[in-house]
Amino acid sequence: MNNSLQYQIVTIVWSCCLLLPALFLQAQPDTSAPERNWQISGYIKDLQTNQFTINPNSLITGSLVHHRFNFTWYPATGLTFSAGLRNRLFYGEQVKYTPNFARFIDVGNSLADLSEVWLEKNTVVVHSVLDRLWAEYQTDKWSIRAGRQRINWGIHLIWNPNDVFNNYNFLDFDYEERPGSDAIRLQYFVSGFAQADVAVAPAKTWNGWTAAARYGFNQWEYDVQVLAGKYKTDVFLGAGWAGNLGNAGFKGEVSYFHPYRQITDTSGVLSASVGADYMFNKGWYINGAALLNSGGASSVNSLLQLFAFNLSPKSLMPTRYNFMFQTSKSFTPLLTGSAAVLYSPNGHLLGFLPSVSCNIALNWDADLTGQFFFADLGSNQPFKTLGNAVYLRFKWSYAK
Repeated sequence: MNNSLQYQIVTIVWSCCLLLPALFLQAQPDTSAPERNWQISGYIKDLQTNQFTINPNSLITGSLVHHRFNFTWYPATGLTFSAGLRNRLFYGEQVKYTPNFARFIDVGNSLADLSEVWLEKNTVVVHSVLDRLWAEYQTDKWSIRAGRQRINWGIHLIWNPNDVFNNYNFLDFDYEERPGSDAIRLQYFVSGFAQADVAVAPAKTWNGWTAAARYGFNQWEYDVQVLAGKYKTDVFLGAGWAGNLGNAGFKGEVSYFHPYRQITDTSGVLSASVGADYMFNKGWYINGAALLNSGGASSVNSLLQLFAFNLSPKSLMPTRYNFMFQTSKSFTPLLTGSAAVLYSPNGHLLGFLPSVSCNIALNWDADLTGQFFFADLGSNQPFKTLGNAVYLRFKWSYAK
């Protein structure tokens, strides 16, 4: 495809992405018309990124225009179809100085390839992906859903060893929907709070398949789940819980993974998280959490190790022991502030994550987020900056 035609296609696609939501919302509702059996929602975001170290010449800037389009259709009782499209336009120094940037963002472990890099230039990359595309049929007792979907088995607020189908890096704050997987999920609602799930996510090779069963129930005023299955090259067992200790919330998850071809050796990995949260009378919220990754590293050498490690439910952080403390407060109905501290004794990794969010108008939001990381890199490089980033984001949401 020649450059001229490529630019024309990108221009047309992005014009549609930006203008169609406005056209939908400008249409006046017809109060005499029957109730719609479909819904449209989404947003347009602008994210400005500034990455730097202590070196004043190290500043790298980047920009992202992010368009989200969700469509849900209810053609008959109990039947639902849904699709979600994610369009992103990256430009700036971040694209220029990141080797193979397009390949880095166009990564997925799904069976079908539903993504496209429309444009890849020195400082510009345009990427689209259908990260939701599923059909569901539901009755009072049964539900079956097939297609690209989010199977959320996580309970813990930060780290989810039970989330074997759709694990994610919590540092990626700009992807609210989280990744989806190509899967079939069958649910049976037993009674009350009891529910049984079976899900299968096929892959091109057997070593990429994930299949699991889960049973959730309520006991001693706790929501409890147990699960087991195959995760790629491992078999696993897991459990999770959510309840209260006094007035504080108490949640946790644990999963044990072991290669099924080496079932008698000691190569298994234990991934476990636990946390508590509490809301004070004056609106202050606090949350503390801990994560054990028995296969984690004993040191941290670079910021890339934090963001580009092989993320999986058995490796939710690259280090062995990890702790996090968060606090937040709504100072006014329109202004919220939060801060989090991440620490690992392995390499004395320290992260400071402050954020301020503001609702500036109807359907308009703005937030300022920082991510600052430090670590002990050895005797020749004592405790020092690994890297920092400051993000300014504006978001316009729409729905019809």
